[in-house]
Amino acid sequence: MTLLKRAIKPVRLFVFFILGCCLSLVSLFAAGTSNADILQLNAEAKIELQPNHVQYLVQRENITTNQILAKDSLLNWQMPVKPSINLGKFSNSVWLRFTVQNNQAQAIQRTLEIRWIHLAELDMYQLRQDGSMQKHEAGLLREPDSLYRKSRHILLPIELKAHEQSQILLRVNTSFVVFLPMSVWDEDQRRDAEFVQYIFYSLAFGILAAMMLYNASLYIFTRDSSYFYYSLYVAGIIMYQLGSTG
Repeated sequence: MTLLKRAIKPVRLFVFFILGCCLSLVSLFAAGTSNADILQLNAEAKIELQPNHVQYLVQRENITTNQILAKDSLLNWQMPVKPSINLGKFSNSVWLRFTVQNNQAQAIQRTLEIRWIHLAELDMYQLRQDGSMQKHEAGLLREPDSLYRKSRHILLPIELKAHEQSQILLRVNTSFVVFLPMSVWDEDQRRDAEFVQYIFYSLAFGILAAMMLYNASLYIFTRDSSYFYYSLYVAGIIMYQLGSTG
């Protein structure tokens, strides 16, 4: 009898382990297909989009754009599983969707800012409650004249009537990772924040330029090669920051 109990105990632990794995998979699948939270647009200057606000879909060959825009219920939209809206790399186009709602008594206009410029093509579709649709284009392969607004980030407009709810769909095509850090801004507040950023960038680049010229002058007068290499180092930092910040 004692030997039988000893034999049953490992089997019982194994069964509990299998049941735990099954429950974990079920909960993960349920979380991946649940509905996203509605993004409430109020008087705040800036609202950051979180992974719980969006769903994504990889556009396979058998899926048409019309199906996606028609909100086909058979499409398998998923929730991001990472703490940021970083979906990884895909060879096909990736769609993201989220819902915005104006909880104010007057019409508002907001600016969607995407702080990741490494996107070959990006199309934004706003599906309005009255059945109309607005489309805007962005991306590195698009003509500059076709952009909504020229900026070091991708900017797209969102217009909402009083108490209107609207769905935003984004089609992304890129050879890099699909990484979309997004914010919804009041445009005046965004311009003010951008102006402050430009002031700090100007100060930083001014200090770097002064360091580079100072060490270059020391090299000219002393002929010490270490000053020359340090000037090249600072110049490299300036070029890198100009490229990364736009």
